[in-house]
Amino acid sequence: MKTYRHLYERICSFENLLKAYERFRQGKRFKKEVLEFDYYCERGLLQLQDELLSLEWMPLPPKVFYVFEPKKRLIVAANLRDRIVHSAYCNVIEPIFDKRLIYDTYACRIDKGTLGAVRRFDRFMKDLLRNHNEKEVTKYFESKMSSYGFKPS
Repeated sequence: MKTYRHLYERICSFENLLKAYERFRQGKRFKKEVLEFDYYCERGLLQLQDELLSLEWMPLPPKVFYVFEPKKRLIVAANLRDRIVHSAYCNVIEPIFDKRLIYDTYACRIDKGTLGAVRRFDRFMKDLLRNHNEKEVTKYFESKMSSYGFKPS
């Protein structure tokens, strides 16, 4: 139990909350809610720290809105304080979990992500096609796709 308490204290430390806020605020410095929080940043982070340590912090309802580029999409976004807490957790637990993940895990990882996964898949496909007859590979994937109900065009 001591380990979990130590982790939670690291998550709630002022230094970690400040680092989380700075990470969150990158590219958003001139947004209204960020400017307002900046004005009382130290006070806001100390209040957040007190709420976390006393176990009184509760996430607020998210902001819900639509964006219309390139098509209409519903966006549900956590508010600024909750996103600071999310980042504070990630600052502490990400290094712990990241060491234990296999190399080809790409979701929500630094320097990985969707583009990295696509590039890795592309490399695997090129190796596969180089080492096997392209028609065999194509037939294999077509049979797999049709077993899932997809018809080749």
